Amino acid sequence: MQISSSTSNELIQVDTHEFLFPLERDKVEFFLRIINITSDYVAFYMTYTLATVKQYKKTPNQGILSPGSMVVIDMTRLNPTAPQAAVVANEAVYVNSTVVSKHFKTSAITYDLFNKPETGRLVHKMTLPVTLAATSGPQSREVTSLSSLDQQVSSPV
Repeated sequence: MQISSSTSNELIQVDTHEFLFPLERDKVEFFLRIINITSDYVAFYMTYTLATVKQYKKTPNQGILSPGSMVVIDMTRLNPTAPQAAVVANEAVYVNSTVVSKHFKTSAITYDLFNKPETGRLVHKMTLPVTLAATSGPQSREVTSLSSLDQQVSSPV
């Protein structure tokens, strides 16, 4: 198994490493591109912060990427009716990946494949932080750090 990325445990790349969503909207639709950066077949599996798992709809949430290929995930984040219920500390989207054989079946991709890997199986886990930001009011807010809403800079509209 030869990996063609500069970091030996990196199997995939994504087109964003963090998400910033408006808090007031009922739903936010977005796309996430996952790219296999190896010369191997790579299985991927997406999960979410447990408290928000029902707020995300995605197609597909798992699959197998052939060497050098990519997939675009169509995602929707639904906000609960009460805005304060939508805010979860440390909310994140997780993308797990591991090398599989050419004949590995998508139906065999399970949570345990990534959380209880066989000895010697390389598992790459990416955490993509999610920040919800208020967008209404007399001022717009520029989020300077997506890891925390505490570090915001206000600027006039």
